[in-house]
Amino acid sequence: MTRQVPVGASLEPPTLKIFDNSTDSPGYTEPSSMEPKESVATAPAKGLRFWAIIIALAASKLMLALETTIVTTALPTIVYALDMGSSYMWVSSGAALASAAMTPPLGQLSDLFGRRYPTCLCVLLFITGGIISGAATSGSQLIAGRLVQGLGSGGVNVMSAIVVSDLVPVRHRGKYTAVMLAAYLLGAASGPLLGGVLAQSGAWRWVFWLPVPVGLVSFVVLAVCLNGRVGDTNSSRRERFRSVDYGGNAVLTAATGAISYAVTYGGSEYPWHDARIVAAVAAGVLGLGLFLLLERHLARSNTVKPVMPLRLLTHRVGATVAAGGFVSSLLSNWASFLLPTYFQGVRMLTPSRAGVLMLPMVAVAVPASIASVILVSKIGRYKMLHVSGFAGLCIACGLFSILDEASGDAECIAMNVLFSLALGMVINTLLPAFQGAVAESDQAVATSTFTFVQSLANIWGVTIPAAIFNSRFEALAHRVSDEQVRAQLGGGRAYGFATRSFLEGLQGTARGEVVQVFGKVVSCVWYAASGVAGVAALLACGEGEVVLRDKLETEFGLENRGEVDVHKSASK
Repeated sequence: MTRQVPVGASLEPPTLKIFDNSTDSPGYTEPSSMEPKESVATAPAKGLRFWAIIIALAASKLMLALETTIVTTALPTIVYALDMGSSYMWVSSGAALASAAMTPPLGQLSDLFGRRYPTCLCVLLFITGGIISGAATSGSQLIAGRLVQGLGSGGVNVMSAIVVSDLVPVRHRGKYTAVMLAAYLLGAASGPLLGGVLAQSGAWRWVFWLPVPVGLVSFVVLAVCLNGRVGDTNSSRRERFRSVDYGGNAVLTAATGAISYAVTYGGSEYPWHDARIVAAVAAGVLGLGLFLLLERHLARSNTVKPVMPLRLLTHRVGATVAAGGFVSSLLSNWASFLLPTYFQGVRMLTPSRAGVLMLPMVAVAVPASIASVILVSKIGRYKMLHVSGFAGLCIACGLFSILDEASGDAECIAMNVLFSLALGMVINTLLPAFQGAVAESDQAVATSTFTFVQSLANIWGVTIPAAIFNSRFEALAHRVSDEQVRAQLGGGRAYGFATRSFLEGLQGTARGEVVQVFGKVVSCVWYAASGVAGVAALLACGEGEVVLRDKLETEFGLENRGEVDVHKSASK
């Protein structure tokens, strides 16, 4: 049964049980002792506060889904309205970078200072960023607002997963994840259409303001209902602040930013051999190396706790699952970036029509993800889903590459359905596998580490396809005979003009030439995506599979406030 652990109590890591018989896996035991057993824990008592928290977290997922899908669909129109040029990539990449920077410290901070304050702060940051973005009158103001919004979205993502891990054992989290995914489906299904309609009507500012009321409701409920207990009550507040890994956070953020800068501007704004790009790559690689050395040193420290303990990634299960998490998020953002570009810049569809054709992605991916997480909770196995999912993504991305300006809606929808089914198999079944491979005492830091890996992929899921898009356009630009049009689209600005309104303004043969070049460029970007998915499928074949625990040990469960506590019956 589940049990509440006293505050400050140490939790011994459980023996890691692996389903397969690979003796190089840590904690290997004989197969006879590794079969999944029926849960001996009674289902948690689901009182009013329990469901209030779950629904508030679901509302926050709805908020994030609206923000992500609306902005993606309306982005070409927003970029054109604010005349952002090559800086457009920072609308998405800046938010993703801020999201990634916010993620690593939250696991550590929530262990030291509790769950309520970090969670509410993140929701508040998201709301504030949305208000700033919607009021922007220039590209720089929009990027600033998106940076603040990114801090909030990254925090909401990781804190929602941490809070659920405090309430439900890893084996049974899928059922409650499904509730939040259903809310995400609502936002993701309506987002593309709303984004297209708002962009087409000139009301693009509501793209950022629309999720704000949802965020306010979520903020109030979480502030009232979340556990306010802090961790390590034997230490003073000053000692808890001193134990935070400030150096590791700073180095990791700087390294991530340097690499993102290089990927964003390399091959488009500047050639890859430009001193600025070379310096950014070198700084990023050296920064990551320094971070690993620092975390290795802090693993032996008694005062400062590493923000990302390397033990989480140094065994086969953790390493392969984290790699899968990176690729799944990378390809999700890749498709969200590239499909609207294809619909508007190759087929010359309106933003609203492009939004309609994006619906199959969320309408299929989220139900597939819900079914997958419930299946994992039911059978306690996940490897078969990961292998099948990444193989399906490889095939789907390859099929996307054959689409051109003459392709019909049926072809696009069929390929989108295949991609979405495959994505749904992996996108939300990887975190339980990662959490199941670590001790209960490491759940928060493991969740923040995994979410950081996904956040990093969110950055590169926009910058990598954008860099390939702009680089390939530069290589094929000679096919556009009009020198003025060629100059207008050069210098890394091609994506910003992949809209129907721009193409309709081209005269003579220029329109057809630009559309054909855009089509060739989009195909090249899909080739790269297919290769990445293929590598992930091979890694999934070698993935370890752990037994998912059905017991819960946490010091941050629900407090008893005169109602039935989730852990009350188990603590007797």
